[in-house]
Amino acid sequence: FVYVMRDSVESDAQYCYETMLRTIENRNRLVGQSQLLGRFLMLLRSLAPQLYVHLEEEELEASKWAVSWLQWLLCKELPFNCCLRLWDAYIAAPKGFGFELHIFVCLAILDTCQSDLIELEQAELLAFLQHLPTLDMDRILNQAQILYRSIKF
Repeated sequence: FVYVMRDSVESDAQYCYETMLRTIENRNRLVGQSQLLGRFLMLLRSLAPQLYVHLEEEELEASKWAVSWLQWLLCKELPFNCCLRLWDAYIAAPKGFGFELHIFVCLAILDTCQSDLIELEQAELLAFLQHLPTLDMDRILNQAQILYRSIKF
């Protein structure tokens, strides 16, 4: 995906983008939004209980941030270069695995940012979660795979 964006014509990049959006739409149709959100929150509660409690104490509803994270693969929240790296990994993964990994990427981001998030109040929390800083996506992807394997097996 990234290679196409660097070295090809605009129509090739547009084709990749449209294909990615169709894949996201199909995924969202197959896996219900409430089911995906429920799984994400259950995993967050068990893997990062302190952060989960903090989010609850600050009365920050998951519908205000997590739905977008899960539905649109962080394309609104991450800086463009981070988003490209993430999507590149999803596309390159064996069929279906990249998108299955996404929920664990979200958890890895929260784990990486947890110490900062715990210090914030509701409005600041929401702003942070809606506009994530530049992150080391290779580290996030590695951590997500570790989390995935620990839950799946």
